[in-house]
Amino acid sequence: MNDNPSPYAIEGVLVYLHSIIYGSVAYFIRDTIILHEGRFVEEEVLVMVDATITEVIPIHTDKDGRMRVSGTRVLLDLIVEAYRRGETPEHIVQMYTTLTLDQVYLAIGYYLRHRQTVDEYIRRMDEEAERLRREWEAEHPPKVTQAELAARLQAKRDSTG
Repeated sequence: MNDNPSPYAIEGVLVYLHSIIYGSVAYFIRDTIILHEGRFVEEEVLVMVDATITEVIPIHTDKDGRMRVSGTRVLLDLIVEAYRRGETPEHIVQMYTTLTLDQVYLAIGYYLRHRQTVDEYIRRMDEEAERLRREWEAEHPPKVTQAELAARLQAKRDSTG
C-alpha cells in the first residue's frame, strides 16, 4: 500500500488513491473527501482490477546450451536438484552466494511452470555429461583399474585378518 497517497481534486472533491497488489489482482482504495454544504463527507471505495503482473525470469541459455541464472554462472540444474532434495530457497541462496532470494524463487517458479521441458533439458545434460565422461576415460585410461584396486584391498584384508 502506498503510505503517501497522492491527492487529486475533482470539482471540490479531494481524492486519495491507494493501491495494493496481491497475486495477479490489483486493489485500489479510493478515499474521497467531498465538501458538501459546508461539511466534509468521506467515502472509501474498494475497487478490484484484474491486472497481469509480469516478472522477468532470470534464466538464460549460454553459448553451450546450458541454462543459467542471469548475471551468474549458476546452472538451473543445480537449483532444481537442490529444490528436489527439499532445500529451501533461503538455503539455496546460502549454497550459491551469487544468487539472490528472488532469483531462486523465480527459477523454482520457472521450473514448476515448465517442469516437463526442464526435466527433459536436465536429462539431456546428464546424458551429455555421461558421454563426455566415457570419452575422457577412453582417451585417458586410469593407471590402476577398479578391479586392481579391489584385489589390492582384498589382499590387504587377507594379510591383516
